[in-house]
Order: sequence, then structure tokens, then C-alpha cells
Amino acid sequence: MKKLRLSIIIILAAMACYSGYRLIDYGIKIYKADKADEAMLEYRPVIPTPNPASENDEGTTLPMTEADDNNRSLFEPILKMQQVNPDFIGWLNVYDTNIDFAFAQSTDNDYYLYKDINREYSISGTVFLDYRCNSDFTSQVSVLYGHHMKKSSKFTYMDAFDNIEYLITHRHLNILLKDRYIQSKIFAYAIVPYDSREAFNALNDAEMLYQYLKDNARIYIDPGYEPGDRLIVLATCNYEYSNARAILVACVKSV
Repeated sequence: MKKLRLSIIIILAAMACYSGYRLIDYGIKIYKADKADEAMLEYRPVIPTPNPASENDEGTTLPMTEADDNNRSLFEPILKMQQVNPDFIGWLNVYDTNIDFAFAQSTDNDYYLYKDINREYSISGTVFLDYRCNSDFTSQVSVLYGHHMKKSSKFTYMDAFDNIEYLITHRHLNILLKDRYIQSKIFAYAIVPYDSREAFNALNDAEMLYQYLKDNARIYIDPGYEPGDRLIVLATCNYEYSNARAILVACVKSV
């Protein structure tokens, strides 16, 4: 009996030690990921103040701004970032929110799931553009992916958009590349399957996604969509059902 009791104590102690190790290891990984994110702020561009037009209009946006000699300073942080890692192609900002990150693009959709700008392991990974999309955001649908962490970071902040009042007052989604600044307006929040054809597998058919959101989005504001308009999708994990994804969608008006 004493031997059995001693064995149980040893097993419980070993389990406690292992659990403690896992917690400490996880904490260290989170700390390193946070430090990597902080280091990225060195390359954060100054995002222009959005057009003060009404937030609840039908989604009109300012035209795309291309780099020239008069605004070169706006694009310099992206060029400096690319000197460190050319896979990092731009900066994503949803104005007046915590969605404010550099993003990369690789030759697949796995590499930057757990890599930072230095290509080192990071538990929270990097926001990245779908490898099938044009890096200059000329695809009809451009999809950016980011982790949904228990600790608020990356696209965990998308949860706030599951609220019509919040979405209405935080609609300005900005993309800054090395040679252009793209402004768009968020118009929909939806929960979709991970393999949604409309959201993730019809990147040359913006109208299909638009029609799907019009009928199925949890929150929808008419963007005044017209043929030629492009859509930008932010996607992250969601836990309402197995393999669900939350998407936030903005419209880039054709000019």
C-alpha cells in the first residue's frame, strides 16, 4: 500500500512539474513573440488621417495613392523593412484599432504561421497575404491571414467587429506597400467555413464574395459595390463551430 501511495505521489509530482514546464515554456514563447512584434514597430509608417466623410455612407473611398517624389517619406519604412526581409511587403492598418501590423507573403500559406520577420520561430506568427494573390493587391479578392490568440494579439482584435456600432465607427482599412497606399472601407463581418469557396477559393471573383456577404454576413453595410471594385479580406480562426473562420471584408472602389 505504501509503495502504491508513493508511486501515485511521484506520478502526480511529475505531472505537476510537466504542467509547470509547459506553462513556463508557453510564457517564454509569448514573451519572445511580443518582443518581435515590438521590434516591428520600428518600421511602422505614419498612416494618413482618413477622410472625415460620414462613416455610415455607402462606402466611398479615396483613390489609391502611388509613390512619387512628393510623398516618398510615406513609403520609406516599407522599403527599410524589405531590406531586412523581402518577404515583408506591406503594412496593414485599420484606423483607430489595434489591427496595425506588417505583413508578409511567401510561396505557400504555411511558412509565416510561426515565423517572424527574421524567419525565426514565433508562436503568434506573422500576418500574411495569401500566396495566390497579387502582391500589389490588384487581385479581385486579396486575403490576409492572422492568428487568433488567447492573449490578445494579431487578428484576435477582429472580435470587436462583431458589433454593428463598432464596425460603423472603425471602417477605414489601409494597406501601405512600397509604392502605393490603398484605402478601403470595411462593410462586412461574417463567420464562414475554413474552406469557404466564396471567401478563400474564388480570388478572381469579387462579385461572388460580395453577393455571398450580402446574403449571409452577420454584419453588412452596403458598400455600393460595382464591377471592377476589389475586396480585401482579413481572416482568422473562430470557435463558434469546428473549423470556423471569422472574416472582415473591405471594398476598394475602382477609380
